Amino acid sequence: MLDSQNNKRNCAELTLLFGVPIFTNATDNSRLSGLQRKLQEVILPDLAIIERLTQIDIRAIDTLIKEWLKDIGWWKNPAHIGALISFCLDMVEGSPIVYNPKITETLNLIAEHLENGKELSYPSLKEATAIANYWKAIYA
Repeated sequence: MLDSQNNKRNCAELTLLFGVPIFTNATDNSRLSGLQRKLQEVILPDLAIIERLTQIDIRAIDTLIKEWLKDIGWWKNPAHIGALISFCLDMVEGSPIVYNPKITETLNLIAEHLENGKELSYPSLKEATAIANYWKAIYA
């Protein structure tokens, strides 16, 4: 059983992962779209078993994620999909919460697909560190 803070972090991390397709603007019936649907399917059972959070908690998590995405320039900006996938991989691997390994597998498949299509660009180390530190300041 997770404590309240870890429960919120778990919800935030899963919500961000589940929202990946919203940010990527993948064409329907494309390989990327299929991989993203697979990611959502893998995440859904974990989201369903999170201890009940209050509506206030859920709105706060949604607001923090939205503001974080806007602040780092990823809100509705599919040009940063590679950076988002890279961040998500690092987030899952660095999280104190143990996630279903299929999440990492699917994120790696998305990264591989983007890399093969020359669409995988990473932020600079400085930018990636700032983004990760900003996320940790909210959820660590």
